[in-house]
Amino acid sequence: MKNIYLLSSLILTLISTSCKNQNIEIINGTIYIKLIELGSLYKASDEKINTLKNEIDKFDLSEGNESEKYYYNYYKLMFKENLVDKPCFLIKNEDGKIKKVFCSLANYAKIEPFLLDLDKSSEQINLSLKVKKINESIYFANEIISVKKAEGKTEWSN
Repeated sequence: MKNIYLLSSLILTLISTSCKNQNIEIINGTIYIKLIELGSLYKASDEKINTLKNEIDKFDLSEGNESEKYYYNYYKLMFKENLVDKPCFLIKNEDGKIKKVFCSLANYAKIEPFLLDLDKSSEQINLSLKVKKINESIYFANEIISVKKAEGKTEWSN
């Protein structure tokens, strides 16, 4: 009887652990730079963040145009997932898909020095990240596995 209880506990633990990790994956790729990109409110004042939150809370979706609805949905997700004040960057993965990755300040501090002195015409930043998938194009980096500067051109767009 004792063995059955132990076995049942072990199975339940394994199932609950695997369910918690369903959205965790590894992304490998290079930093991608987009000149105009909807990001976060990283480094914005609390007053500006609260003003935006109030506007989002008051917004009537039925009266908005497509652009307004897009911004509403984006920032609603940012507030829901607690990402609104987190730093973010773009990464082009091995499949050529561009993903937006948010991270903690501690993790961003590991990447930022590489960004500050990047020569886009002859260098690129290669990353390996352990991420939680928020949606198809937005992720949160739980861990920076590696960050390296390498020869190559950094891809970018307007």
